[in-house]
Amino acid sequence: MSRLRDLFDAVCDLPADARTEALRELGADEPTIAAVLDLVAADAVGAPARDPIARIVAPLVEAAAGEATLAAGSMLGAWRIVRELGRGGMGAVFLAERADGHFTQRAAIKLMRGFRDDDDARRFERERQLLADLDHPRIARLIDGGATKDGDPYLVMEYVDGEPLDAWAARQAAGDPARLALFTSICETVHHAHQRRVVHCDLKPSNVLVRADGVAVLLDFGIAQASDATAAPGDTAGVSASPRLTPRYASPEQLRGETPTVASDLFSLGVLLAELVSGTRIARERGSDVPAPSTLVATRAERRRLRGDLDAIVARACHADPTRRYASALALAEDVQRIARHQPVQARPPRWHYVLRRLARRRWPAFAAGLLVVATATGFGWRTVLAERAARAEALTAQRATDFLVSVFSASDSNVNSGVRHDLRARDVLDSGLARLRSELADEPATRARLLEALGHAYRHMSLGTTAVPLLREAVDLNLSPEVDDPAAAARCAEALVNAMANGAYPARDVVRAAREALVLAQRVHDDGTQPIANALMVLSLALNRAGRYTEALAAARATFEINRLERPGNRLASAYNNLALIHVRRGEYAEAGPFYEEALRRSPPDSVVKGMRLAARARLRERLGDAHAAEADAREAVRLVSAAQGDAGAFAIYFRTALARYLATQARFDEAFGLLERVREDQKALTGQDDGDYVDVLATIAAVQATAGHLDAARAGLRDVHARYVALYGEDDPVTLGAATELADALVAEGDAAGARALLAPVLAQWRELGEADAALSLRARIVDAGASLRLGDVAAATATLDSLATARASWSAADRLEIGRLRADLARQEGPAHALAADEASWRDHVQVHGEAHPRSARAALVWAADLRATGDTARADELETVWRPRLATLSPDDAASDAAVAP
Repeated sequence: MSRLRDLFDAVCDLPADARTEALRELGADEPTIAAVLDLVAADAVGAPARDPIARIVAPLVEAAAGEATLAAGSMLGAWRIVRELGRGGMGAVFLAERADGHFTQRAAIKLMRGFRDDDDARRFERERQLLADLDHPRIARLIDGGATKDGDPYLVMEYVDGEPLDAWAARQAAGDPARLALFTSICETVHHAHQRRVVHCDLKPSNVLVRADGVAVLLDFGIAQASDATAAPGDTAGVSASPRLTPRYASPEQLRGETPTVASDLFSLGVLLAELVSGTRIARERGSDVPAPSTLVATRAERRRLRGDLDAIVARACHADPTRRYASALALAEDVQRIARHQPVQARPPRWHYVLRRLARRRWPAFAAGLLVVATATGFGWRTVLAERAARAEALTAQRATDFLVSVFSASDSNVNSGVRHDLRARDVLDSGLARLRSELADEPATRARLLEALGHAYRHMSLGTTAVPLLREAVDLNLSPEVDDPAAAARCAEALVNAMANGAYPARDVVRAAREALVLAQRVHDDGTQPIANALMVLSLALNRAGRYTEALAAARATFEINRLERPGNRLASAYNNLALIHVRRGEYAEAGPFYEEALRRSPPDSVVKGMRLAARARLRERLGDAHAAEADAREAVRLVSAAQGDAGAFAIYFRTALARYLATQARFDEAFGLLERVREDQKALTGQDDGDYVDVLATIAAVQATAGHLDAARAGLRDVHARYVALYGEDDPVTLGAATELADALVAEGDAAGARALLAPVLAQWRELGEADAALSLRARIVDAGASLRLGDVAAATATLDSLATARASWSAADRLEIGRLRADLARQEGPAHALAADEASWRDHVQVHGEAHPRSARAALVWAADLRATGDTARADELETVWRPRLATLSPDDAASDAAVAP
């Protein structure tokens, strides 16, 4: 089991497409690789991935059954094998007992199975020599060694009967001094190895076993390296770096492939300390910074316990620059011990008030007596002075902010400034104020932070996220600076920042990172279950929804809903309802979404922009359910409401008019749709330029409407351009890009390039599986397109399997999905002859008419496919009847389609 845990630790933070190769490099065989990947998948959805179960272990046991092994009772030198303790790709570890009659002793025998190359052999020899040189009661010592009769080398090591460090810590109370005491002993043991020129290189919980007597023993020097004891931290002279490390605990220089040093082990010790004191396993992305322990805990009391000394110690031990870390493991241990002695730690600046607090804590009786006298005489008066100072500072900041805004608006008043244009827009006023803010108030950070927040909100509500986001980010940083020190304001600005990013053109991974930081900020200053925490959870759910992590998003949305439903002052219950509806739609759970939208609308202010936004959201649901007329009505009302408040060329009005064009196209009102889109494109270009994600969204809608109208060449060119732009803006694994890739693949299938479509879809489908969202709406769409590509390539079995799997999906199908699945079912039936497809053909045609109406090219195409099969089976009269009606109609509705026989051929 320890081998599985080690491999799991080594790869769980790697990208999905890199894990298999990394496991092979670590010496894992194919059954082991499959088991570890199962564990990683289970961990991603919250399953107990560190508790391997029989179904995962069984394949390993079966795979090992045919290999030569050391059976219980067999002898190896003076040792009798008791049982196997663990197995990996390069060998196994056995529990053994001494059997030469001299004395009783238990040991762990590490048996190597056939070195893959000379590097493995050298690594084994190095481990044996290193262990022989290390003589310490808290390092598992080397007892014996040799080779089996088959020539396989083995080591006989001290058997440590203990549990991994993380398992031991899980049984200790948070804040228990025993955790820090044990950690200092680990540091002292590592220092012993460092003094003997040995760098462990892979310090992690599974390599530290805690015995029943509470002693921590260090083991597994399998990738340890000899180093120059005189080298300074960060000195990379020496032997080459090993690939067999665990990324979660590895230092940045190890991950870059540089030679590990003493400083590398100090970094790993810092990660261990952060996990020990927080009681949390750090989900550290490869190469990312180690978070402060105080950001990993849930309650304010825990955050207070960790903030300060422990945060500073971890930050120094895990500094990205090796030269900025502690000089030795002993120095790290000493700094941790200073906490228990109430001494100032070396990791923090020796400011007088900090040193004084530590002195007072150590000499508290004398300080308490003196302070009692002082407090009695001046306590009340001093509190009054502090309160008055804070009130005056707050009032001054508010007054300065007000004066600044008044001056901005006065400069925009033609009665005051004769040079002002009469057609001045609200954005012109904001831009003028922002330009002034850039050059003024540099010496008034509190006022500057307040104004940045106000301007950021204003731009955000105009959907000008690219302008709002940097302002709000600067406001967060200013509020956290020592000059302002207002964490509550920082949390408020961080929430607005995430909202702007989640609803703007920003990569999903950046939005999620910002949302998690915003939640941590909120938790620093607010109790759980309060409205600010509910607000932070809401923007986190929006960020996760944007990232395609819908299951996590739904959990966060439910959490914020439960707090908001208490309906305390400032609650956002209507938004919580709307938020749940949005996520259910993304998950393809349309029946669940409907009631939430209705409740959100019922609670919306009448004739407001907010109501318009929620109407537009409900319109998307209605379109997916196949009611384009109702979707159009909602969209038109949404456009009316936001245009009345912000104008036709405002961001929301552009967005809603773009959606309205889609609903018009669904009803075959293509002239209206294209005319509307042409105006929308010009408005969006004027608002944001052509390099913005919102502009690309308009282009994507134009391409989609072109495909619906049958302008296939133009649609394909547009979809290729849109996909390339999204990749450049967001990356290939962003849900927006995945959706664009799916639509491009669908166009490639129609073009006849089914092989190209499947190649494009393979990483799309893999990413949805990686996210655990294989049944989400966008993923279902990709699977449907993949089934069509398989069918075009003649892979009937794959197409059938995919369509059958769709029938058992958690999510329900949208109207468009249902039409496409019906068409593919007819194509499948046709593989056995036209007669087998007739019933499915007719059903597909009737479904198209129901959703699109009779004046739509897709209805015409479905009718003509049915007619072709009727003709092939000898029913020429019925075929003639259909073609007489529908072929002229197709020629009128979509001349491009009518000119192509392939467009209507079965």
